[in-house]
Amino acid sequence: KTYVMHSLDPAHHAKSLARDFSELSMLLRRLPRELRILLKKARKGDLRVVTATEDLNEILERQDRRTNRALVMAGGLGGILGGTLMHMGGMTGWGPNTMFVMGGLFLLWSWMGVVRSGGV
Repeated sequence: KTYVMHSLDPAHHAKSLARDFSELSMLLRRLPRELRILLKKARKGDLRVVTATEDLNEILERQDRRTNRALVMAGGLGGILGGTLMHMGGMTGWGPNTMFVMGGLFLLWSWMGVVRSGGV
């Protein structure tokens, strides 16, 4: 009930409107000066617009490397999990051991990739 009364209170809306109008009037007063500064920089050649696509190829390459590492790690964990399940199911011999070794090698390979690249 209090919330509804507060949200319907004309004084609350008037204060909010006055604050918004004050900010708008300050913006309109400062706009000509700010535009002059921007135009002055543009004439001098000091204005530079930076877009996110300038480094797009580098960003995409890093993303591809991260994805590849994640897939190799998933393969390694899958190999270890598969070997564990095979061992728990009573299977012996080369099957579980091969899964453990392959899983460990995949994890080692992905860890070396992270270290070589200087981090994640």
